[in-house]
This record gives sequence, structure tokens and C-alpha cells, in this order.
Amino acid sequence: MGGFGEVWKVKLKNGTDLHTSFFYSDIKNTSTFALKILDMNEFNLNESIIMREKAHTNIIKIYCVFKGYQILINRQRENEKKESLCFLLELADTSLEKLFCDKRTVYNLNFVRLTLLEIANIMSYIHKPNIKQEFYIYRDLKPDNVLIKGKKILITDFNLSRKVDQDFEFLMSQCCGTKGHLAPEQKSVCYDKNVDVWAFSIIISKFLKHQNFHYFSHCMYDINLSHFEIQDEFLINLLLACIDDNPFMRPTFEEISRLLFNEIIRNELEQNTRLKMMNIFNYKKKRKEIKP
Repeated sequence: MGGFGEVWKVKLKNGTDLHTSFFYSDIKNTSTFALKILDMNEFNLNESIIMREKAHTNIIKIYCVFKGYQILINRQRENEKKESLCFLLELADTSLEKLFCDKRTVYNLNFVRLTLLEIANIMSYIHKPNIKQEFYIYRDLKPDNVLIKGKKILITDFNLSRKVDQDFEFLMSQCCGTKGHLAPEQKSVCYDKNVDVWAFSIIISKFLKHQNFHYFSHCMYDINLSHFEIQDEFLINLLLACIDDNPFMRPTFEEISRLLFNEIIRNELEQNTRLKMMNIFNYKKKRKEIKP
């Protein structure tokens, strides 16, 4: 279930002649899909437009949009046929939220950094201005909307996303999003795409197993570093930068990607150097032992 509709796992009916379909080339190797059912209105139709415009290997693929019908029971307990807007989407394996729900999971820090890098790269693409200097604010970055398919990260649910222009007049004032993932300015005054950076910090906090992330946006709340169950200096500092009280002091996703990439390379080099040193040490030790 989604905040704006329902999502079902579906298969095409047996005997369907796919060759006559205009999107056959997209689905010929696919057996199952996700079907998102929404109310029929222009607001929801906008989501499909965004997903087509921002098509990317790490954004959930939309195969087609069509009008469907649901049989619902009304107040008089009678069956009522209701028009619905339907999206046929790529089906993922799981979501980050389901991963976080398993309290027994121990996260490999290399996996955490790589996952965060992939999310930051996608968000950087979403924020990137087009020729007209227009870009999107996602406004609902949360673990539920970060899907995993094989080894690939996918972003889904663009229902709250809005296109804005580069001038400061683009600042938005409509408070929307998910409780616990809203930046402070999102609740009171105008805001811009930096609210997505704030929401990114909540994903970091969940990887580091901080239980009080819901309070990060409270003005009187001071983050206690000892509350991070997983202690990683780089990721904690990155999180703190992403929740700066001044939205314009927060790093962009492009900067976040660069920082994460450098940290991944640094750790790889450090690990390889340590391994080489251990091999040299063991080799010398072995030679000493066999020396007559």
C-alpha cells in the first residue's frame, strides 16, 4: 500500500499476444510487474509525466499508463464501479525500509557507503536543471521509496515531486512529505531542494541505527553521538552536514556523491595496503621459521 494508492504484484494474463503491444520490446523478458492504482486526477497523472521525463536506470521503469476500474462497496453497501489511474511498473525485490525493519541485520559499512552513493547519484540527477533551468524537488525521500532489485538501487513514487525554476521565486511553501523525514523549514516557511538533502540524512541515521531520528527536526533537540549504534566518523559527519539549520549550508547531492566516492576509494586503498602489509609480514615470519 502507498500513501496515494495501492500497489499490487501482477502478471499478464495467459494467452496475451504481447507482439501486438506497442511496449512489447520493453516487457518481452519480464513476467511480473508492479501495478500502482491511483485516483483518476491530473495531480496523479503528473507522476507518470515526471517518471518518463526523468527516465534513468536507477528510477523505477514505467511501462504504460492506462485507465482501469475498481469495484468498491459504497456507504449503501452496494458495488460501485470507480475509474482509476493505473501505472504498470518495474517490480523490485524489496525496499530499504524492509531491510531496516529487520533489527538483526548487521550492515557492512562498504555496502552502506555504496548504497548511499547510488542514492546520492540518483538525487543529483533529479535535481539537475534542464535546458530551461527547471529541476525537480523530490519531497518524499525515505526508505520506503528506495527499492532494491538485485544489486541495483531504484527510486520510486514521484507523487509529491514538483518542477521548479532556478530563480528564488521557485521556493515552495506547501508542507508535504512523510513525518520524521521533513526538514524544519518544510513545516513552516518556504523551502527548496535542500529538503531532500535533509531527508537523505534520515536514511544515513537508519543505517547507523540511531533510534531518535524523528526528533532531528525539533529545534531544541541536540544529537547525542553516543546514540549511534554503529559508529563511523565519516558517515556521522556527513549526516550532521546534511541537517545544518541553514538549508543553504547543506551539501548538494553532487558534493555528497563526491565525498562518498572519495571515502570508498580511501577505504579500498587502506584495506589493500593493510592486506599487502600482512602478506609481507606473514612471508617474513614464515621464512624465519624455516631458516636452519
